[in-house]
Formats: sequence, C-alpha cells, structure tokens
Amino acid sequence: MVIQEHYVPQFYLRQFSTNDRKTKINVFDKRTRLVRLNQEIKKVACERYFYDIDWNNNDVIKCYGKQLGEKYSFDNQVLEKIFETKIENPMSRIVSDLCSLPSVCNFSGKRVSWLNQKNKSILAQFIASQYIRSKESSIKTNQLFSVVEESIENMMVGKEYSQQITDIIESAPIYQKNRSLQNIITLKMIEKELTNKEITAKLLEYIFVIGYNDSDRDFVTSDNPIAIYIPGEGKNGGFFSKKSIINYPLSPKLVLILFEKSNFSKRGKGVSNRVILLDESTIDAMNSLQFASSYSSVFSKSCNFDFAHKAMDSIPLDFDILNYPRVTSNQISKKG
Repeated sequence: MVIQEHYVPQFYLRQFSTNDRKTKINVFDKRTRLVRLNQEIKKVACERYFYDIDWNNNDVIKCYGKQLGEKYSFDNQVLEKIFETKIENPMSRIVSDLCSLPSVCNFSGKRVSWLNQKNKSILAQFIASQYIRSKESSIKTNQLFSVVEESIENMMVGKEYSQQITDIIESAPIYQKNRSLQNIITLKMIEKELTNKEITAKLLEYIFVIGYNDSDRDFVTSDNPIAIYIPGEGKNGGFFSKKSIINYPLSPKLVLILFEKSNFSKRGKGVSNRVILLDESTIDAMNSLQFASSYSSVFSKSCNFDFAHKAMDSIPLDFDILNYPRVTSNQISKKG
C-alpha cells in the first residue's frame, strides 16, 4: 500500500532537487508565506491515500453499484497504479533522455529529434493527466459540486427538470463530501484519456517548443505545474481555447512550451520542434505564472523566491488564498 500518494510525481520533482542524491527541494509555502529549504521530496506535493477509492463505501455502491469495482478487482489503489505504470514511467524515460543530451543550448534555433511524434504523444498524455490529477483540480471539482445545484437552478428557471438534471442535483452534495466519488471521476477521466485520448489529440495539434534558460535564474515549478494562459487577455486558458499557451517546466534550465496553433498562423513552422533561448524577463514571467497557477506550494532548486514574495505582497493578508472560490455559478455556461 502506498501511503503518501503524490499529485506531482517524485521523478519530476527530482529534476529540481537541491542535492546530488535528488532527495531534497526548496519550497515556498503560500499558506505561511515562508520558504522551507531542503525539504524531503517524498513529503511534498502529496497526501495520505489521496487517490484511494473505497469500493465498499455506501455512496459509491449507491452511485455505481458493484460493477465498477469489479472492473478494477476492487483495488483501492487502482488510480495510483495507473498513474505510475501507464503515465509516469513513460514520461520518466523521455525526461531522462532529454537531460542526457550533451548540451541543449547547442541546439538553440535548431530542431531536436527528442521532439519526435512518439515523445510528443507521451508528453501530451502526461500533461493531460497531470492537469486532471492535481490538488488544484480536486479542489475545483469539489467546488464545482458545491455550486452545481444553484447553477442548474439558474439555468433551468421556468423549465421542467429532466431526470438527468434531477440526478445531478441530488448527487452533488454526495460527491462534494466523498473523496472516493471524486476519485472515481478522476479515474473515469484518466481512463477516457488513455483510450479515447481527446485531450492528447488536441495537444498534439499544438506547436511544441523547448525553452532554454542560460541565465543565473532558475525555472521553478509548483504543485500545479501545467500553467495555461491566453496572452494579452489576462486570464487562464484551457486545452481547447484558441491562442492558449501551456508552460511546463522540465528542469531549472528547460521548459516545455506548447502554443495553440492560432498564435502563429503560418509562421509556426519557424519554431516548431525547436529550442529557443529565453530572455530574463520571459523567465521571470514564467516563474510568476507558476506561482499564480499553484495551489499552495512553489518548488525550486534555487532558494530565490523574490517573485513569490512580491506576488504575495500584493495579496491582502486576510485573503484566504487556498480556499478562494475557483468555480462559481457564473463560470458555468448557461445554455437553453
């Protein structure tokens, strides 16, 4: 049994480690506004039994019967095992391949064979799964269920509820309070991504670029490392949003950048599958983006968290940064 289940894989966090054994990492904690140096990687970005599913839970049986549990042999840790064997292991291998290249900086402006179609498929699948599995995603799911009844009622004013809508309204409070039911949603999303691969297919339409950092600054990462934004609009993007840009730091010196193709129109071929050198202002912007997308923690090899302190100084002291409403009624599309 795995007790501490990581929502950011340990193999990934080790790329940002502070020691040769790759066991320690520096942490900026948004809850306390403090820097914690040389923390054990095995103890960060994790939670006890975070992905476990209690197949004997009465609410699980009520919502899904016994059939779903039978499909997975009533394995409480099936989700943890899927992440490790089908998603993390392939990604770990290709990250190791990238880091073993003689010197990525020598490829600046050139195409890199590492960004071949096979590796890009693994990268896309990993990005999709990391986005789904994060603590931030879990909080959003929880908060979505907390407002779903109000939202649906607003959508359906003056109309009769269908049986499907009634079922959603009745089940929302159950899902909100039950981690096993929330994990079943994650399981279904991951299984769909491993079979239908809807998000992966969309990401493979993006333009893939490796950003290289040769400055004295380091890229940081976070407990929600898939940062998506739409340039010039000051808002988060989504995998299916036009002009979305996805930043995923791979190491203190390398970042994977995915551009939704409408960012470039016909000019995208000039940077596709290439290494580009990033200036210091871009590096700072990417680090600030990691802070903004994080749930509670930012991780770094360096102990320089000036960007995080600066961001926190702009936030009121009494603002509950962990529990602010991430999903509200007016964010749910009103149709019909």
